Amino acid sequence: MNTKKSLQAIVSDSLALDEILYERSGEITDQETSAIVDQFMSEILSDLAHKSDSYKFKIDQLDDAVQRMNTNAKQFSQVAKSISNIANSMQNRMKNAIIDLGVTEIIGNTFKFKLAKTAGSVVIENENLLPATYCREKTSIEIDKVAIKEDLKIGKLVPGAKIVEGFSLRISPNKDTKTINKKELI
Repeated sequence: MNTKKSLQAIVSDSLALDEILYERSGEITDQETSAIVDQFMSEILSDLAHKSDSYKFKIDQLDDAVQRMNTNAKQFSQVAKSISNIANSMQNRMKNAIIDLGVTEIIGNTFKFKLAKTAGSVVIENENLLPATYCREKTSIEIDKVAIKEDLKIGKLVPGAKIVEGFSLRISPNKDTKTINKKELI
């Protein structure tokens, strides 16, 4: 068993063995060649079993890291929001101080705070009283992929859509620890 072998190298070895067996039509006549093939198959299966277990442990580590990062991101986002609220509150206090003092600006040693007139903002007090000319209708189109998939599955033609078969990877404990790999190479 070579624990340093990459998954691609193990797969490559398996495919190379498959190619040899295909060339011989699966027939190994002499005992020496048969022993070599058996040993090679055993090594491939052992390497693959070890590598797949290593992959699972690494996947679990990475999933844990993602969860920690997501938790940290939420915490940092909350801290950033708090800091932003403090900054906004400080700006509002300076604005109120300028208004309360009846001046248009406060000049510091390094910075100057000055009130600037804005264009104003519209406050809607009651939407129901607004004339229709001030209302816009929003229309959104949502594609119903579930209905499309159902129709495609029963053979109905849906222009502009097709089903693309895919695979998902399921990882579960190996309940049969005696079986290294269920793939038969011969």
